[in-house]
Amino acid sequence: MGWSTTLSEQLRYIIGDTDEVSPDYSDTQLNKFLGIGARFVVSDLIEYNTQIYGPYSIDTNLTADAIISPDPMTSGAPVGFANLILLKAAFLISGNELRRLGATAGWKIQDDKSTIDGTAAIKYLNGVKDYMEERYQECLDEFKKGQQNTGYAIMTPYASASYAYGSPTPSPWFGYTSTYRGY
Repeated sequence: MGWSTTLSEQLRYIIGDTDEVSPDYSDTQLNKFLGIGARFVVSDLIEYNTQIYGPYSIDTNLTADAIISPDPMTSGAPVGFANLILLKAAFLISGNELRRLGATAGWKIQDDKSTIDGTAAIKYLNGVKDYMEERYQECLDEFKKGQQNTGYAIMTPYASASYAYGSPTPSPWFGYTSTYRGY
């Protein structure tokens, strides 16, 4: 499986968009977020001596699917690089959701003893965005220091069928606990 299938599946689980009948985001939209996230990650790593097996060509044309070449899943790049792309894309999506919700949920009505408060949803989503940003920054800092497997603990709960135990390819997602911090 290429990056567009594997990473978009993983991203869908990270953001909780798992409704198969009516997902919030199409695969094309998720791939665009992943492409944009990849641009940010490559930019964040450009001045550091990290081995990501680039240079990468990233196209996020509005009228077509996003393209990341070479494929970060098959190019020999460390799994931590793909995890950084996932975390950055999840952060971008949480910011997008916060902006979308901000247009309708930032209100509070008080009438005598009753209160209807729509600001709690914004506070919660802002917390999610901050969480994603903190995890991304922490993993980026670890990656810059040479921890090529950064993000395993964050990505461990998800695994696509091709990465299950007993698959012909050793699974990068299972059994790794050395960077687990209890997130």
